[in-house]
Parts: sequence; structure tokens; C-alpha cells
Amino acid sequence: MELAIHADVPLNTREKGYQGWQEISQYLVWAKEFGKDEPQLTVLEMTPQGVVSFETDRPFLLHRVPAGRPMHVNHLFGFWHTSDADRLWIHAKYPNSHHYTMISGGNLGTNSLSVVSWFCPKCANELVRFEDPNPDLGPDFWDKAAEHVKEFNNSLEMRTCKQCGHVHPHGYAFLPEEGTEGARERLQW
Repeated sequence: MELAIHADVPLNTREKGYQGWQEISQYLVWAKEFGKDEPQLTVLEMTPQGVVSFETDRPFLLHRVPAGRPMHVNHLFGFWHTSDADRLWIHAKYPNSHHYTMISGGNLGTNSLSVVSWFCPKCANELVRFEDPNPDLGPDFWDKAAEHVKEFNNSLEMRTCKQCGHVHPHGYAFLPEEGTEGARERLQW
């Protein structure tokens, strides 16, 4: 039995290349395949009780990040992202690869506010936050986020915690297309 893939949703595999974010109805969807030897992506959530890591030894993970909760994905983007939409994180492990999917949205009017922020890794104090309330940005939000990353990286004042004095390491933008200069360097952070 052959698996039928919805015609208007291209599967992001190594063979077909990286298409980035897709707008599908009320959702923004990102999916990508990584080789088994590449760093594993891990979801972190900033909860009232502290940072929680979501990883599993099981072959499949489906995790919901509620609207309004900051999330970070190690090796995918080097900041915390908060959305007015729920986000689903899917991780499927295969013998030679890992498949990841992030889905944001589901309700009319969501994906209209995104926040890029950094928290001190020593004391969890919020260092800086950038709010982008433009509902027309859609998946291009990640390009806007890259501008915030550059501003954060160029400001020692933004990166220095006002509570404990710790200097946050440089951030990095959402993983660029394979072959883009600097992608490997960002994966190693």
C-alpha cells in the first residue's frame, strides 16, 4: 500500500530539499528530515516552575506547547519563541533519520503575535524581548526574528543579565537552508 501525500503539502525530505514554512489553512507548518548523526532537536519550555525539556527514548513524540508559553528548540533556533497560537512539536525517529514537524495555529486570528526573547541561563531573568504584532508576517516571521538575533548578538548590554551579571552566549536565527554558510556552526551551539 502506497502512502498518499496531500498534493498541496510538499514533504520536506533530503531528496526534495528544504521548503521551509508552509501556510496551510489556519496553520503554519514546518517539517524537515535530519540524518541520525546530526544533533537531535529538543524542545524546551519556560514554565512557571522553570525550564522543562521534552525528549524521549520512544520512537515518536507529540508535544503541545500552549499559546503564550516561551519555547526553544536546541539546534534549530537560538532564542525563545512565544506565540499567540498553540504549537505542536512532532519528532519521529527512524533507523537512519529523525523527522521533525512544528505546527502553529488552528484558530482564526492566531499567528498574529510572535515574541523573540532571551532568558539568562543562570537565573532565568528575561534579558530582552522583541514583539512582532504584524499578522501579515506569517512564516516570514522567522526572517524578522533573524534581525532580532543580530541586534541581540551585537549588544553586550542586552546579553548581560541585570540580576546576576551572567553574559548570555550569542543567539542564532532559525536554521537556514542546507548549504547556507554558517548553518553547521549554528548547529554546534
